[in-house]
Amino acid sequence: MSAGGALVPLPGAATLPPSAQAELRAALARLRGGGMLVRGARALARLAAVPVMRGLLGRSGAGAALEAMARAALERAFGIAVLGLPDSGAARRLLVSPHLAHVATALSGAASGAVGLLGAVPDAALTTLLIMRQIAAVALEQGEDLRDEATRRACLEVFALDSAGAEGGYWGARLLLRGAPVAAVLAQATRSWSVGLADKLAAQAAPVAGAAGGALVNTAFLRHYRGLARGHFTIRRLERDYGAAAVRAAAAD
Repeated sequence: MSAGGALVPLPGAATLPPSAQAELRAALARLRGGGMLVRGARALARLAAVPVMRGLLGRSGAGAALEAMARAALERAFGIAVLGLPDSGAARRLLVSPHLAHVATALSGAASGAVGLLGAVPDAALTTLLIMRQIAAVALEQGEDLRDEATRRACLEVFALDSAGAEGGYWGARLLLRGAPVAAVLAQATRSWSVGLADKLAAQAAPVAGAAGGALVNTAFLRHYRGLARGHFTIRRLERDYGAAAVRAAAAD
């Protein structure tokens, strides 16, 4: 990687077959941005909801309170959705069902949007749990073992990678997180997720949002993080299959 963060081909790296290159391109595309729905939610937060939330979020201590909310939600979600997920069977299939996750997040967002900021804490906790569970589900789909500490850390990395953006940012963020203990990754994930929560709560508090807007915002964030997880864990699988150097070299092409 160059000093400016751009990828450069690594000497001696093997060439990925065309099918793997196609998977890599799709994974990198998922990591480039949040998708139309989540960009719309964040635009709503920054425009329509600004008069509602700017005063609240701008108060002294509000940022720390939001970060504390994000950390508590992540810690609980990590304990339930990653550490506490059943190893196999019908129970696990039910818990990681994408359809049920979308329904539950939509209902939570609708309830929160209907009652306003009073529903912020329970909605943030449930939404974080459902997002984390979908991240864990994607990890399992890509052949990961949730009993492995590296896999559990990678689940948290999805939240930390949210602010990484394009490919260079993704590889740079992974380099910084490589070998870090779970506590350090959790701290980085908390900082990133607190920004996401601020956008989510602001959008749901917008006068034009209400229950329907809350449901849409939650669904958008669930799809967003599931897409990030699919990109991240696809790349991890390709690295296991072909080696990290080959994947990095193919990403630089």
